[in-house]
Amino acid sequence: MSVIINLLLCIIKIIIATLFGSISLLADGIHSLTDMVTSFIVIFSFYLGRKPSDEEHPFGHGRVEQIAALIMAVLIGVGGIELIKSSFDRVLDPQPVQMSIAAIIILVLTVVFKEILGRISQYYGHKIHSLALEADSWHHRTDAISSILVIIAIFSAQSGLPIADGIVGILIGLFIIYTGIDIARRTSMKLLGTRPSEELMKEVETLALKTVNALAIHDMICHEYGTQMVISFHLEVPSQLKLSEAHTIADKIENKILNELKIQATVHLDPVLPEIINRDRIEQIISSHLSEEKDIVDYRDLRLIGEESYATLVLDIISKTTLAERKIETISLELKEELSLSIPNIFDVRINFVTESV
Repeated sequence: MSVIINLLLCIIKIIIATLFGSISLLADGIHSLTDMVTSFIVIFSFYLGRKPSDEEHPFGHGRVEQIAALIMAVLIGVGGIELIKSSFDRVLDPQPVQMSIAAIIILVLTVVFKEILGRISQYYGHKIHSLALEADSWHHRTDAISSILVIIAIFSAQSGLPIADGIVGILIGLFIIYTGIDIARRTSMKLLGTRPSEELMKEVETLALKTVNALAIHDMICHEYGTQMVISFHLEVPSQLKLSEAHTIADKIENKILNELKIQATVHLDPVLPEIINRDRIEQIISSHLSEEKDIVDYRDLRLIGEESYATLVLDIISKTTLAERKIETISLELKEELSLSIPNIFDVRINFVTESV
């Protein structure tokens, strides 16, 4: 449907633009042509991306969609550059633009249809986590905006400002280039790998902690293969559980996440003491000590491993920059010494330093 609408709009706009001499309308027609091309790419990438996994691609072919989005970004950018060149020539040599009721009607219909197509693509893009569809949605929206600008240009030209036609053509070209850059940036981030969104981490945590004896989760890692997502995380369970019981908990959580979020999960079990004796005092010591370190932003995953009377305290310390080895050793030794002296049941302290951008 999207391909047919874009093809019709493209043909009609280019014909009318040629007859009445509007470079901005011609630019808008070519923009519709790039929309048609990107719609073809999205359809083709969906076809390839749905191919089942094989020996060489154990996680399927889902990243074809992200490669397709990069191709779309390049095509969009090249189209924008060419439009700017043509529009700049029109600015240097303005040509009269004839008023056309047919052109205005087509442009208004373009705005309406493109907004509808944009909303549909955005809805399904969010629903199935498809960057290619979201990119297609953004492209539909820029086409609607460019059509509004063309309407303004036509009326401006009729009001004695023929140069407005070329200027609006340049603006549309810049819109197109910006769209391409934004798609390329977001796609590259997906291919390189980004941390899970706060919303996703919260959903997974909520599902996991509904299970009996699931105490906390941490260290979540996420990989995306098109619309297929694979995550892994550490799950804290009471240390007194039998291995078979803990394994059953992990299986339940993995199945819950698969059934409700359509995400393949792998759970790593961390046996911990369910209660931390003197927790308030422990947190007070850690907070007081770390407040003096300007590069430290927080700590998390505080837990005890072992017996209550002979326990090892484990925690992650989060820094905004990578700390020098000597600094890590100093912080570790000072914290271990202070905690061991202040809390009698703590035998050892294990600290994991994590660097995160903030």
